[in-house]
Amino acid sequence: MPGVLVHNNKAEINPRFRAKLKSGKNVVPAYAISFIKGKSKKPFGRLWGDEIVNTVVTRAEPHNQCVIHPMQNRVLSVRENARLQGFPDCYKLCGTIKEKYIQVGNAVAVPVGVALGYAFGMASQGLTDDEPVIKLPFKYPECMQAKDQI
Repeated sequence: MPGVLVHNNKAEINPRFRAKLKSGKNVVPAYAISFIKGKSKKPFGRLWGDEIVNTVVTRAEPHNQCVIHPMQNRVLSVRENARLQGFPDCYKLCGTIKEKYIQVGNAVAVPVGVALGYAFGMASQGLTDDEPVIKLPFKYPECMQAKDQI
């Protein structure tokens, strides 16, 4: 990012170049650099389109974690975060944008929830023995889709 140096996961302002917006304000505000004393895990990190996203966060703050879109200069939207968690696009989230980010960031990924629910259901019905439950439903995870889509 213009005007920012990142070394050993510590972000700091580039003393030789301070990028400005047309308004005259700094592209990267001072609070973004001083967040957690500049020691964020991946400040201003860009996600890769072909890699797994390790963490879906509850706040879209690029100075805190790697949340910048792979190809566009913006953070991921609530819907994009929901897709990463396995929520279908038809799933409706309620509340403010901030509340939606929190809901999605705190959620268990949908395929994980389905697998856990299936395993718990099998165990609670006595359909398993003392061995780990490793058999998932037929066509997992496609079994989560609406019947008209299978």
